[in-house]
Amino acid sequence: MTAVTLTAYSLGMIGFSWQEILNKFFYSAHDSKTPMMAAVVTISLNILLSYILISRIGVAGIGYSSALSVTVMALYLFILAPKKTGFHMRKETWLDIGKGTGAAVVSGALMLFVYTFMPVPSDGFTTFLRLFFVFACGAISYLLMLAFLRVQKLQQLYQILFKGGKAV
Repeated sequence: MTAVTLTAYSLGMIGFSWQEILNKFFYSAHDSKTPMMAAVVTISLNILLSYILISRIGVAGIGYSSALSVTVMALYLFILAPKKTGFHMRKETWLDIGKGTGAAVVSGALMLFVYTFMPVPSDGFTTFLRLFFVFACGAISYLLMLAFLRVQKLQQLYQILFKGGKAV
């Protein structure tokens, strides 16, 4: 029961991350009213969805309602951002977001593949090594894909770390 609820909550992690980023975006534009109003709507939606989903699917409905509510809030703030602030992302930024998302999906699939086909460890240290290896495979494949796809921010990070350059 707990695992199902936590899995349902985890579906909202991307929405929660975007919502947090967008909240800070609005705050930096000296607009605290928009995120606050969006939060009121989100909490109301969460209560309504929780009421509906708990009666149908049990405790997991709380997780699903939270995940859906926070994702809706992130989308709402994302749509409002250019209208309220006049800020529009450049084409290159959208391309980098798409490249990063694609690289994350591929490296996540690779991690799942490696994790699934590695032998199940018998003790705690071996479990740690297995998870470390899976994580290392994912991180290395992600960075290699970002480099192969020529993501600008990765090139800038490389310039700062290894060439002594400044951030652009």
